[in-house]
Amino acid sequence: MLKKNAIISELTWRDSGGQEHTLAQYSRHKAVVFFFYPMDFTRVCTGQACYFRDVYGEIAAQGGVVFGVSLDDDATHEKFRTHHRLPYALIYDHDRALSKKFGTLWLWGLWRNKRVTYIIRPSDGKIMDVIHAERDAQVHADRVLAYLRTSSL
Repeated sequence: MLKKNAIISELTWRDSGGQEHTLAQYSRHKAVVFFFYPMDFTRVCTGQACYFRDVYGEIAAQGGVVFGVSLDDDATHEKFRTHHRLPYALIYDHDRALSKKFGTLWLWGLWRNKRVTYIIRPSDGKIMDVIHAERDAQVHADRVLAYLRTSSL
């Protein structure tokens, strides 16, 4: 896994709706948040995604933008997003490029992501915090909020 204070450069990704994103386009935000998770429609992952949904308004108001990342395909992501009314984009990491770059992959019968959240300052690509907690899914969004509340642009 990448560590706190590492620098991410030239990052580009596509969300499950087909929109392409770059880190540079969010340079006026305090943070770009990637939360990597194993799989849509599982108990802990659903809880994590829904908690990010529940606090998303404050995250956005504080200058954060959130992306959920797993290896589930676009169709599964869209069903998951619609079913749980998720206000943020999900990323189908079809070639595992993001997961490899961030070091979140693990093999458990099938390739899956570890439950890891990265808070990135988009102005310079610096990783401001890394949260790795497999069972306590709520701590991920709580730490994002704590960072946003105490940081400046």
